[in-house]
Amino acid sequence: MGNSMTEKVKKELRTIAPLITGLHQNIEALLDQLAVWFHMEKEAQGLQLQLQQQISETQQQLQPIVQSASTVMLLRVEAFGYRYLGGHSYGISQLLYGQLGLALPQALEQGTAWFNPCSLELLVQADPDYLFVEKRIMQHFSADDNMRKLLASPQWSQLKAVKINRVTFIDTHLWIDGHGIAGQQLILNQIVSHLTETAPDRAQ
Repeated sequence: MGNSMTEKVKKELRTIAPLITGLHQNIEALLDQLAVWFHMEKEAQGLQLQLQQQISETQQQLQPIVQSASTVMLLRVEAFGYRYLGGHSYGISQLLYGQLGLALPQALEQGTAWFNPCSLELLVQADPDYLFVEKRIMQHFSADDNMRKLLASPQWSQLKAVKINRVTFIDTHLWIDGHGIAGQQLILNQIVSHLTETAPDRAQ
């Protein structure tokens, strides 16, 4: 059961067990899907109420940020360059810009993919008020070199979020791979902490 599989892997798995793919990317829709398959509609409804309550509480805490139209950006640092989280996709994109109503920098509005290419020049144009930075964790590849280049670049030091210590480094395993029933509350806690508190050591 899963989505991120090559056709070769799917073919091999089908020789030992039935395979289910095409799962929804958003938590609520996925719960509905799984509930029907496993006849656990009541349990799924309880979990959905829990998730909705978490979102509602976070929305209240972030009202000053939303009303001020402060911009929020998630930058991904990879072995091959940089990408930013689009504002019109699923998963974390839907959470930040849909459910929580946070504002994407205008310079990034054209990005329709989940993660879109981002040059350092585009990063400066976006100039977010708050910046989340994800150093991508991938097997056989390291983003360390591009992270060092980013932090040493003149474009980095120009960013508003860097100047006022509103940069937070996030974990791929939680924010991307772990955005589910158990992980959502942890992610929401980090969002609230980053957007409502100022820590002197945030911008490394």
